[in-house]
Amino acid sequence: PTCFLSQMSHIYASVTYKSEQDAYLLRVFNEETVPPYGPEITAEYTDHEHFRRVLLVKLMNGEKAVYQTPQFVARRNVPLISYYERFTSDMYVVKNNPLLI
Repeated sequence: PTCFLSQMSHIYASVTYKSEQDAYLLRVFNEETVPPYGPEITAEYTDHEHFRRVLLVKLMNGEKAVYQTPQFVARRNVPLISYYERFTSDMYVVKNNPLLI
């Protein structure tokens, strides 16, 4: 939703219990940069155990999808680049220093 300001990508789940139908209604919101992820959401869930499984899988898949957003990809690559730069510079110093074996 655009009303929440954050530097991170979030998944928002809204669960509503309808006591008249003894059913749950699930709505999931995320930023536009998050790629689509399953499972698909039906209108209402009267089977409570099935709803529990759908909710857990939806949130876990949402977490995985968030890691594919440009924000997370950029943050994940920065530590790798600095690690490789440090590793190669350390190797260069060791290789060219006759006092180190």
